[in-house]
Amino acid sequence: MNARDLCTNLLLVGLLSAGATYAAPSDSGSAPQAYSASALYDLGNSYARQGNPGMAVLSYERARILSPNDPDIRANLHRVRTRAGLPPDSGTWLENHARVADPRLMYWLGLLSLGVAGASLLAIRFDPPRRRIGWGSLGVSGTLLAVVLCDAAATWSLFHEAVVLHATGVQVSPITKGDAMFSLPEAQVVTMTNDYNGYVLIKTNAGQSGWVRRADLAPVISSQDRHAIRRAAPP
Repeated sequence: MNARDLCTNLLLVGLLSAGATYAAPSDSGSAPQAYSASALYDLGNSYARQGNPGMAVLSYERARILSPNDPDIRANLHRVRTRAGLPPDSGTWLENHARVADPRLMYWLGLLSLGVAGASLLAIRFDPPRRRIGWGSLGVSGTLLAVVLCDAAATWSLFHEAVVLHATGVQVSPITKGDAMFSLPEAQVVTMTNDYNGYVLIKTNAGQSGWVRRADLAPVISSQDRHAIRRAAPP
């Protein structure tokens, strides 16, 4: 594995792994052809105006992957979730605050930190007069790498997250048909932990878990997103 693949897998592990297990619904959950924060933001606004909070939240969550600190995306996501009767924030503190830049910038920052670290180690080993500078540069590269790893940790959970497209009941198993244990409202974000026979085992932020139909969910990172991100990644 070369350095590019290493950094891509580290920074975009959630984005690249999601498509291997879960696929978004072909008619409603697929990503737009132009995979950009602005395109996804506009798509979210369109769904919000149509009174479709599930697809609006899905689009805003996808836009937030590429532009995590955009105030307009955050504000509109907050507004739609509030109108749907949901908590304003969908993730943990780490997921909502630790991401500092879009994945492509973090990719380059990771490469830079690795390059500076390598040059610093060479200077420390083979250029004694510049050891002090080498140690200082190594400290800087370590700080940059810590930022990258923190951002990657916040991104990690995204490949397990999905948005509820339609209010649906949660079953005790993917086989038994019976009364639902509880209901999931449209636009709620849940964590996917397993799948079987057209059903997905989910867990809510409140700790509730059960099986729901795959058709009622759209992964935040789908297989279509994976291919779009790979095309948009730096050469």
